[in-house]
Amino acid sequence: MMNENETEAEMIEREIDSLSPQDKERARIAIFRWRADLLKFPHLCPKGRCRRTHKCSGNPDICMNLLAPFVPEAVHDAVAIIFDADADRVTYDEVRAKAPIEMQAYEEWLGKIQDSKEAAAPFLQRKSRDTGSQSHEP
Repeated sequence: MMNENETEAEMIEREIDSLSPQDKERARIAIFRWRADLLKFPHLCPKGRCRRTHKCSGNPDICMNLLAPFVPEAVHDAVAIIFDADADRVTYDEVRAKAPIEMQAYEEWLGKIQDSKEAAAPFLQRKSRDTGSQSHEP
């Protein structure tokens, strides 16, 4: 419970201090997994389960240490902004309006990941059905 003289940041700090070391580690892992998911690292992850589920399901430190150095700083900034916006319940459009450069970098990053997915596994892409075409019979 927050007292009258305590700021929100102080309350959060007090709550964090009250957590057990195991709870702090679980929270850290959850945050890193969420960041990895935002950066689309599961697509690039060496673990098949992460690639299949499109979610970080292993040790996020591995992907963060391996892949994060290749992510532009503006994209890291965008993820931090998104993280803060989520806590404040700000919409994506509002975030984009407040941080257009970072969000543009983030969207470009997502486009590169999508392009690499399509280039790496074109046989996994769904084929559109052309209802007007006729089947070729021998």
